[in-house]
Amino acid sequence: MPWLHDYIKAAEYPSKEDFRRLKRVVAGYQKKYEEVYKPIRNKVLAHKELATIDHVETLFAKTQIGDIQSTLEFLHQLSEVIFNYLHNGQKTELHDYQFNKEFEARKNVEMLLSRLCN
Repeated sequence: MPWLHDYIKAAEYPSKEDFRRLKRVVAGYQKKYEEVYKPIRNKVLAHKELATIDHVETLFAKTQIGDIQSTLEFLHQLSEVIFNYLHNGQKTELHDYQFNKEFEARKNVEMLLSRLCN
C-alpha cells in the first residue's frame, strides 16, 4: 500500500479556529431552533402540555419550510465536514457539500425496499 504513506502525510489536523468557525455558524441555526422549533418540540411533540394545546397554531405560525430545509442541509454539510476532519484528515468547507435530494431519496427508498425484502 504505497499510497497510504502519502495519504497520511497529507492529512491535516483541524485547529481550534476551524472549530470556532463552525461553532459561529452553528450558533445562527441554534438561535433559530431555540426561538421557534424548541417550543414546538417541548410543548407539542414531546410532552403535549395540555395548557398549550390551544395555542399550537401560534407556535407553528412562526415556522417556515425553508428554515427547516436549510437547517437540515446545513446539518448534512456539518456532519460531512466533521467526518472528513476526524476520519480522513481532510480539511473541507461547508460549501463543499451540497445536499442532493434525489440521491438521498433514492438511497432511502433502496434501504426501505431492502428491509421489506428481508
